[in-house]
Amino acid sequence: MIWTSEHIDSSCLQNSKALQNLTKTSKDLAAEEKDAHYIAIIGGGPKGFYALERLIANLRKGDLKKKVIVHWFNNNSSFGAGQNYHIDQPNYLLINYCIGNITCWEDPDPLKFIDVYTNLTEWINNNKKVHFDADPEDFSSRELVGNYLMNAVFETVHYDIPNLEIHLIKSYITDLNKRNTHYVLYSDGEQLLYGYESILLATGHAYSNRSAKLHEHSINSSFSYFPSAYPIRQLDQIPAEAEVAVMGIGLTFIDVMLQLTEGRGGKFIYNNKELEYIPSGNECIIYPFSRNNLPMMPRNAILEHTKYQLKYMTDEWVAGLKAENRQIDFEKDILPVYNQEIRYAYYKLFFRDEALTDDELWTKIEQRDESIRLNISRFLNPQMYHRTNDNEDYSAFIFDVSNFVLTEVGHGELKSKLAAAAGACREGLLQIGKLYHFDGFLPASQEKFDRDWYSSLSRMSFGPPLINSQKLFALIKANIIRFKFEEAPELSLTDSGIRLSTPKASHDFAYYIDARIAKGSIKKGNNPLYKNLYERSIIEERFNGNYATDAIAITPEGKLKDKEDWVFTLYGTPTEGNVLDNDSLSRKTHNFGNLWAKETSDLVKN
Repeated sequence: MIWTSEHIDSSCLQNSKALQNLTKTSKDLAAEEKDAHYIAIIGGGPKGFYALERLIANLRKGDLKKKVIVHWFNNNSSFGAGQNYHIDQPNYLLINYCIGNITCWEDPDPLKFIDVYTNLTEWINNNKKVHFDADPEDFSSRELVGNYLMNAVFETVHYDIPNLEIHLIKSYITDLNKRNTHYVLYSDGEQLLYGYESILLATGHAYSNRSAKLHEHSINSSFSYFPSAYPIRQLDQIPAEAEVAVMGIGLTFIDVMLQLTEGRGGKFIYNNKELEYIPSGNECIIYPFSRNNLPMMPRNAILEHTKYQLKYMTDEWVAGLKAENRQIDFEKDILPVYNQEIRYAYYKLFFRDEALTDDELWTKIEQRDESIRLNISRFLNPQMYHRTNDNEDYSAFIFDVSNFVLTEVGHGELKSKLAAAAGACREGLLQIGKLYHFDGFLPASQEKFDRDWYSSLSRMSFGPPLINSQKLFALIKANIIRFKFEEAPELSLTDSGIRLSTPKASHDFAYYIDARIAKGSIKKGNNPLYKNLYERSIIEERFNGNYATDAIAITPEGKLKDKEDWVFTLYGTPTEGNVLDNDSLSRKTHNFGNLWAKETSDLVKN
């Protein structure tokens, strides 16, 4: 079941609209009150909300002697939802994990202050207008998750604490500076007239992939260049039947794919239990490509009782490596065990009909012909073992691989050998994150892991829900999505657009979409706020030995390196490079927002 806002009582959805109506601009704010504490949260997505909610939870524990005024800044009015879960996006854009994994509250919560904390499943069941119930294994649209998050924000900001004011401000913060014990903020170059005592940066994916060369080419020719897929409805300007090059075959590509097909009136229907696409005639022809030219591994619902349980990369294994108190070499210390975990997961189900001990299982594995024996390289890069004679065969290869993957993954991680291997890859990667953070790897090893391993491991671990991969397969069958390039193509400019070329094929395009989520880069300066902070040495680049990570250097508490006395914390996506995969909805890992909330609460109470 896919849940959208169409299944929810309209009265519940009004809270999201009411919250948007509460937003102000910086020009609407009153003059600074000299005897008040001012606090700023920059970034209006889930992480910004989590930090605000914890701040309120800490402040309510005692009387506030002076007024506390919180300014929460965001680029749009979707506070709590941010851009990823914006409530105005199409409802066929889905989250990539089941609803049973989603809650925006602390669990358990010793500082609970709202009467009823509901996870997403409970919230749907409490507010649905249909006769059947939501199951934790169901999926939902991102706009519905946005409504859930914004409802939580609405409840939170209406919680009354004497001497506490919370203002939701639609404003793009582009710079800040420290003056004595306070911080000043700038919105589009104009200074805001407040002195803030505490700052939290939770800006999310506020980065740009824009290519100056392609941007200039789009100005001087008929070529249309989209440096980002979002807002997704901007793609509606591409004409029907246009051939579109799409860089990136990850989760953002799925959004692009759906917007250029289902978003233009096409329909997906089931025919003999297989999804089939019925075109509207308004579709584009889509040519995806990436570094490895492979779609992501889809996944079914993943809950504690339905997911693969690690055998080798356990918490005890992690603790053992940490106890050695040294930096880790990924390929020497981790990769052999990772390979063992994935192979065990696969072959345990491959030989499911045989009652084998683990020793007997490994004996049978080693007896298999090495040319077909599964290993992590074959698992991550199946096309490395498949070479076509002509480029047209690559689409057939993707078709065959997709057909096999969809059949296997549909059975779930406890029954399918391939799904189990993908589950081992995912669960193992989460364990690797515990070893990676804050220079846990040797410098050269971290550099190689960041460059050569992480993307491929994420592709196999954090893919789209099965239904979206079924749609991808249906569009491949309908010849609307065409995998033309077996190798990563080179890009060159033409008079009317661009040309993508490999030794086997080339193709010209007038439309080009960069469907990658931009990563923060100090070297590129691809965010105005962080670019300005770096140029004035407020932030610095993280170095692991001689490896320049291109990330902002922070402490294990989320504070800026060498500025631990500042009440200034980063949370979520801006902390990447120090930690691994900190941009999810989860509040459980690297929760620097909780530390900031406690420090800020103590500051204003004293």
